[in-house]
Amino acid sequence: MNLSDFIAGCERISNFTNEVNIHNLISDLKIINESQKVTVPKFIDDWIFKA
Repeated sequence: MNLSDFIAGCERISNFTNEVNIHNLISDLKIINESQKVTVPKFIDDWIFKA
């Protein structure tokens, strides 16, 4: 299970509850998930592709 799958599971659970805490958890997990993505500069991408 990765973080995206966990977020999706939390979203399914959130449909059955109005607890504020679960909605805050989902929001925080989405922020964490977005911050983990890495952008590689184009010249490095080209170098890796050629290697």
